[in-house]
Amino acid sequence: MKYQLASLILAAYYPRVGNSVVETGISTVLCHHHVLMYVFGLRSLFFYSKMEFPLYVIDDGSLTTKDIRFIQKHLPVRVERNSRQKTKRILGNYKWLNDYRFDSKSMVHKLKLDLLLISPFARQLILDADILFMSKPDQLLNWLISGSEKALMVKYSRKQKINLIENENLTMFSFRKLMGSYLNADIEAYTSTHLLGIPDRQKIDLEKANDLVRLLYRLDYAYKKFAEEVIMTYICSFFKKDYLSLKYYFNLLPFWMENFSTRNNQVKMIHFPGQAKKFYWRILLKKLISPSRIF
Repeated sequence: MKYQLASLILAAYYPRVGNSVVETGISTVLCHHHVLMYVFGLRSLFFYSKMEFPLYVIDDGSLTTKDIRFIQKHLPVRVERNSRQKTKRILGNYKWLNDYRFDSKSMVHKLKLDLLLISPFARQLILDADILFMSKPDQLLNWLISGSEKALMVKYSRKQKINLIENENLTMFSFRKLMGSYLNADIEAYTSTHLLGIPDRQKIDLEKANDLVRLLYRLDYAYKKFAEEVIMTYICSFFKKDYLSLKYYFNLLPFWMENFSTRNNQVKMIHFPGQAKKFYWRILLKKLISPSRIF
């Protein structure tokens, strides 16, 4: 029933648009609980962009046949249900990356690494499923269609950095800075890995990434929740970088929720990490029933 209702809403508010002719694709790791958010998020992107992009999804193991049927009904998406074997073949010569990806002692999901390695797109936007687009994301759209050779990232503002530094649970940002200094790498520590534009997979140096993971094991950091984010930011250091303007992108982390107003017409996309997901449908509903379709 929920998928039938969602189909009606999508048809009414986010009708399908023409396909893009560019080769850049959008890749996502997806679980069963985030299927509706993913479909609404991508359809909102396509609606405001007036074009569709090819999509690639890696199933985290929880997607049902019904989920996949619904996704493919509403999006131009290819679903990969067995990324493990394909990734294993690529990582066979990289001991530490291979150990990290397939380490049975670690319960942390590491499937974004699979996206980097086996996605059908040499140039791709890696996007989390819990991002909702509010209007045309000009800067993001320009990266998608321009063929830019720079990586695209989200960098936190000075004020947001202070909030992150004061949060004792988020030591990964300090760890990223340490890794950048130790490895002499251009790592931008205060970034979000929920949206990453990778301009050319062929330029990813897996030998260097393998050395980083070896270091993470030596420091007992490979089992930490945010180890994958450290690896992803390091991989982005292989490229020159562009950053999304934060006046258009809002990350609804708990300690920033009080600063968010749905009357802010500048916001073009909202990310709903963790507990913020409970606000997703409330904000989407307000967006859809607004006569102007703008807050």
